[in-house]
Amino acid sequence: MKKNKLLLNGFLLLAVLIFSSACDVLDTIKTFPVNIPMSVTFSTSGSNSSMVQSSTFCVNQNETYLQYKDDISELTYVEAAIRTISYSPSDVRGDIVLKVYDPLGNVLFKEVLEDVSPGDYMNTPYVITLNTDEFNTLNSYLQQALESGGDICMTAEFSMNITQGSAPYSFEGALDIAFEAKTTL
Repeated sequence: MKKNKLLLNGFLLLAVLIFSSACDVLDTIKTFPVNIPMSVTFSTSGSNSSMVQSSTFCVNQNETYLQYKDDISELTYVEAAIRTISYSPSDVRGDIVLKVYDPLGNVLFKEVLEDVSPGDYMNTPYVITLNTDEFNTLNSYLQQALESGGDICMTAEFSMNITQGSAPYSFEGALDIAFEAKTTL
């Protein structure tokens, strides 16, 4: 009798483990990640040795976001990169600063490239590495904005302080940024 009871308890334990694992698998199947890529372009020119341009972009106006908007439960930052589309003169160099702000003007992240040529990033974009604070700040903003149901907008500000090259100057570039939305079926 003890043997049957022990066998029955072992069988019940095994059934519980299998059932709970199956629920985890079902939960995993019910959710899936969706990548939301965006590009923000910058174009500036002139004779001043300091050029600045900003552009506002809204994640919730992205076509992919709109396709899944009713099923998104979480929104997180994946990766960002700066790339050059065109520039002149060919020998221009300087310090590039990229800042991304929330709608209240809080800096979500900042990247500084010192003494660079824009040509360095034409064929190979510069991948931005966020520190832990920037990563957490950006993801916190994204989640709060998602949960509030309002716009999920940011402003990207590009500036270049030119240290080499003759005027007039021109620069066209882009911030490519990717987010991931956790969606449910």
